[in-house]
Amino acid sequence: MEQYHTDFFTASVWLKHENLSRTCDQPILRLTTASSWKTGSAFIKTPKSTHSFSTFFSFTITEPYYSGADGFVFVIKSELESAGANAAVLGYSGIKNSMGIEFDTYLNYEYNDPDDHHIGIVLNGNSTHPLDYSYISPDFKNGKIWYVWIDYNGNTLEVRVNHCMARPEKPQLSKQIDISNIIGNNIGYFGFTGSTGGYWENHDILEWEFVERFDPILKEVNFIRYYVDGSMDISGNGLSWENAFNSYLYPSG
Repeated sequence: MEQYHTDFFTASVWLKHENLSRTCDQPILRLTTASSWKTGSAFIKTPKSTHSFSTFFSFTITEPYYSGADGFVFVIKSELESAGANAAVLGYSGIKNSMGIEFDTYLNYEYNDPDDHHIGIVLNGNSTHPLDYSYISPDFKNGKIWYVWIDYNGNTLEVRVNHCMARPEKPQLSKQIDISNIIGNNIGYFGFTGSTGGYWENHDILEWEFVERFDPILKEVNFIRYYVDGSMDISGNGLSWENAFNSYLYPSG
């Protein structure tokens, strides 16, 4: 399989969210703006193999209101459908036949959250933590760029997170799991959901790289640069192509 480079802007990607934006020279995906009760999602339109894969992406969470909320989820699902509900369920609630890695930024006791900055494995649109989770430090809402490596060899899912480009030797999450069995198919749609609630923050995906095999991705540069085109379907919370591409400036490190 060829390596697949995208942060949604050169590939055919299905988007349903409230505000997509880019910098002047660095396109980004803004899943949600820093405003209340927003929900967004973006998925590759072409399904990919769930037998094994490796992926890398970077993100920032900025402009939190009070404690900020609520976070986003890296999702693999069986059907190309809309995002789930907003607020504590991170745009993931109700997405059946799916598996997600959540990046949760708000403490919701009713969802068994361990704290307000953790990653966790969630299943079938349920935002509780039936499988595993890991506390992450420092806080995701520090405004810095975070880097994520997710690898699946067909048996074990590993998730690594760092606030610098160094890929951690040991994963923060490691779980034996049968993704194909969970989603009911050996191919699935890969992408992201995110949401805000009564508190809010920007959820920005800066880059994304994916391969349809277990082949951990090592990075030597901060960004892969892409260009926005029209090969996307977008909707939700007032989003249109006319307001999608406002400019937001980000530091390069």
